[in-house]
Amino acid sequence: MVIWKALTAFELLYLVITFSGFVAVVVSLRILTRQAELLATTAKLATYASIANTPSTNKQIFIEHPDLRPYFYDKLEMAKNDPRYSQAQAVAEHLLDFFDGILLLENTAHWDKKFWEEYIADCFRLSKILQHRLEDTKEWYTPALTEFMKGALGDA
Repeated sequence: MVIWKALTAFELLYLVITFSGFVAVVVSLRILTRQAELLATTAKLATYASIANTPSTNKQIFIEHPDLRPYFYDKLEMAKNDPRYSQAQAVAEHLLDFFDGILLLENTAHWDKKFWEEYIADCFRLSKILQHRLEDTKEWYTPALTEFMKGALGDA
């Protein structure tokens, strides 16, 4: 048979402090979880903001170098001995970096990835230098970008 005995003031205080410590740990864990969620959201939004500014940079490249635009949007091929070839390769690398980042992003309420996928597919279809640069440097990018290009070109 169990005999119940009243708690002393010290034992009661000890139980209250122990329980309060447990509650404090649970509340702290919840706060840390919320902070981590907010940090992840902030990082995603910063990435989206960065990528949202990149199309302006892309356009600026072709405003400053309109002679390169046909090699990226009009299926024009550039000879390797063309004096602008290395410049065109640098533009291709810039675009590929941008495309690779886009394909890594998820859809959100503020972001329609499908629109960008259509744009990227068109760019691959319209630019031999973009295709060749990715083929020559595919180890610099995610495998998803190479697979995406193959799908856009009908080689998947």
